Amino acid sequence: MESLGKERRKAWQDLIENINMTQNSKKAWFTIRKLNGDKITPHTISDITPNQVGSQLVANGRRAERRRAKGKHHSTITPGNQQNMSILTKPFTLEEFEAGLSTMKLGKAAGPNNILTEMITHLG
Repeated sequence: MESLGKERRKAWQDLIENINMTQNSKKAWFTIRKLNGDKITPHTISDITPNQVGSQLVANGRRAERRRAKGKHHSTITPGNQQNMSILTKPFTLEEFEAGLSTMKLGKAAGPNNILTEMITHLG
């Protein structure tokens, strides 16, 4: 009886020492679920084929015509505001322009003027 306890203890220690969450997390979580007594449900194979999924996506997908919301852009500069906007209207040097280009992040959304950062970097 004592040898059975030692064998179980040795098996338990080996199991705990060999669990490595960083390299094989699937195996580790499987072992944890098994120790907790959770039910392991077998994976069922679906009767739906990939072609059926694709057909349904196409049927539910695009509309016949795509409409793009066109908003009106209003200028925020009014005649009384022009004195306060002198920083924005002041000419800038090539070095300032290049410094600004180097800090821009690509892949970001367009601003209120609908100009993408990629467009500015390629044209600059």
